[in-house]
Amino acid sequence: MERESFAHPAIASVLNQHFIPMKLDREERPDIDRIYMNYVQAINGSGGWPLNVFLTPDLEPLFGGTYFPGPGSTTLAATGVTFEDILKKMQQVWTTQQDRCRQSAKEITEQLKAFAQEGTLAPKQPKQDQDNRDEADALELDLLEEAYEYFQHRFDSEFAGFGRAPKFPTPVNLRFLLQLGAQVPSGEPGSSIIDRASGVEVLDIVGEEECKKAGNMALRTLEAMALGGIKDQIGQGFARYSVTRDWGLPHFEKM
Repeated sequence: MERESFAHPAIASVLNQHFIPMKLDREERPDIDRIYMNYVQAINGSGGWPLNVFLTPDLEPLFGGTYFPGPGSTTLAATGVTFEDILKKMQQVWTTQQDRCRQSAKEITEQLKAFAQEGTLAPKQPKQDQDNRDEADALELDLLEEAYEYFQHRFDSEFAGFGRAPKFPTPVNLRFLLQLGAQVPSGEPGSSIIDRASGVEVLDIVGEEECKKAGNMALRTLEAMALGGIKDQIGQGFARYSVTRDWGLPHFEKM
């Protein structure tokens, strides 16, 4: 859609005149991507990428979908509706029915929040003090061990990283593994974000040896990235991902 729609003069004109376009890298912020992907899946029954969502100024979703064909596209949707059609319709509806749009978006957001709270340990009552805020921000602790096992199963013991090619850095995953590794006593004061939020010994849930392995997986991956082709050895920084399993061939898009 970048070449087909976003770079097209007519589409760009409508976007810039009536909307505030924002581009999100789902590898960098999978948490935000997951929020709006849940919305698209809920209203359409399926999701995918590219993910396109129209939001209110409060970032509440109004309408969304995946691929919308641009001007002159040979891949026309079954409905015959193009991205330009959707832009014009959204602009018209927002202009003539803004209050209704805002109310609808708020109702949908509350429903999504209710779904997200199901099965978590966080209390649903209003937060009164810092202790309550810590509890409300608690992770679903039962998922910690499951998350570790997921990464451990996908870890590439030969070249580091997770899965096969292409390989993405995905900082949020590496940070999680480093935090698990930080649970192992080192003789220094302090605790990780997970520990403070939960008030529960993470070592009791995941295990000390597993936490050590989690930290090692992250460090080995970071080392492979630093020594591989994904790192810009001259200008610094990292490419978006490696095309090859051994981190040797970067996808030439700097993040």
